[in-house]
Amino acid sequence: MVKNPELVRLLLQNGAILMGQELLALIMEKSKLISNPIEEENTNLEIATMLLDHEHTYDVDNDIYEIYRWSNNLGLLGASLPGDIIGLRVRNMALPRDSSGARLSYVNSIYSENMSTALHWASHKSQPSVVRLLLERGANIDAVASGNDGVRDISPLKLAKRTLVKAKNMLDELNASDPDWHEFAEIRVSKAKETISILNKHYAKRNAKQHLVDQMGPPNMKDLRTTAELPRGRRVTANTDDYSIQDGDGVIRKKIKSYLGGKKHTRRRIKKSSKKKLGV
Repeated sequence: MVKNPELVRLLLQNGAILMGQELLALIMEKSKLISNPIEEENTNLEIATMLLDHEHTYDVDNDIYEIYRWSNNLGLLGASLPGDIIGLRVRNMALPRDSSGARLSYVNSIYSENMSTALHWASHKSQPSVVRLLLERGANIDAVASGNDGVRDISPLKLAKRTLVKAKNMLDELNASDPDWHEFAEIRVSKAKETISILNKHYAKRNAKQHLVDQMGPPNMKDLRTTAELPRGRRVTANTDDYSIQDGDGVIRKKIKSYLGGKKHTRRRIKKSSKKKLGV
C-alpha cells in the first residue's frame, strides 16, 4: 500500500477493484516518508475514507490474497521495525468467517498471523479519527486478536489501553532536554486517550440499544438486536418465521413513547383542542 492519497484516488477513479486487505495494509504499514504521527493519521484517514467509499467494488469471491510482513516481527504488540514491509501472498487458508459462518465484511478483514483487524491497528497506533471512521462503517468492536506475548482475546479497547500505558511510561522517562521526543510522547498520550474515549462511547451506545431491545422487543429478536435505532417511527423488517409476535406483514413495530412524552391518542386530542381554541 503506497500512502499517497492522490495516487489512490487516481487508481479508484480509473476502475481499480478492492481485493480485501487494503485497509489493513494501509494502517499496518509505516511509511518512511511520514515521520509525524498526526500527518500519518490524516493520510490514513483520507485513504481509508476513499477505500470505504469504494467498498462496493469488493468481491469476496475474488479475495485470494492475504497480508504478510517481510520481517520476523509478526506480533501485534511488538515494536514496529522501520524496515517492516507489508506484502501480499496467495492465501494459505480459507477466508475467515464470523461466528455465524458468514464471510467477514471488507472493513473487518483479518490479518491471519494474529487475527487482528484494521480497528485493532488503528487503536494500537492511537489514530482516533481512523477508529471513528471504521466504527461508523461497521467495524467489529468485539473482534479479538492474539499478541506475541501469548495473550489472547485482545480487543481494540484493551489494545488502546495498553498503548496509553506505554505512552505514559515513555513520557515519564523522557526529560525536557529532548523536546522532540517529549512532544511526540505527549501527542501519543493525547491520541491514546481520545481513542479510548471513542471506543468507550461506542460501547455505551451499543449497550443502550441492546438494553432498549431487551426491554421493548419480542423474544428472540436476533435481527433487531443488531439493528435497533432510537428515533421514533422506525420500522424493522423481520422474517415472519422468526417471531411469535407479528402485525401481519412481518413488520415489528417498536412500542416506544415519543420523545415528547405521553400516549399517542392523548397528544392527538391535545393537538385538536389547541386548533379549536385558535379557530383553525
